[in-house]
Amino acid sequence: GGGDGSAVPDWIPAYPGSRTDSFSNVEANGERSGTFTLHTSDSVDQVLAFFEEKLQGAGFEVQKAKLDIPGAVSANLSARSGGRTVNVTVATQEGETQGLVAYAEKP
Repeated sequence: GGGDGSAVPDWIPAYPGSRTDSFSNVEANGERSGTFTLHTSDSVDQVLAFFEEKLQGAGFEVQKAKLDIPGAVSANLSARSGGRTVNVTVATQEGETQGLVAYAEKP
């Protein structure tokens, strides 16, 4: 599926100054879910800290994990609030930081 940023729910924080693409969204049985990719020159830690702060501020329960491999840093954040879940996987790739954001909302 294609799609654009307009389908991303407003409870997903928008990372400032990032480029977003690869939107996909699905609605089935009242459950909405989707993914998109963000690209930024900021570090993995900055991206993770932004999502952690915004989601915790919105009442989400946040868990983080980080993997440090020489030359490749990747980190994962998962957040849950009621029927809403967000999963952010951030990694350095091709000289930039990329984040895959996956979300779901159950009715």
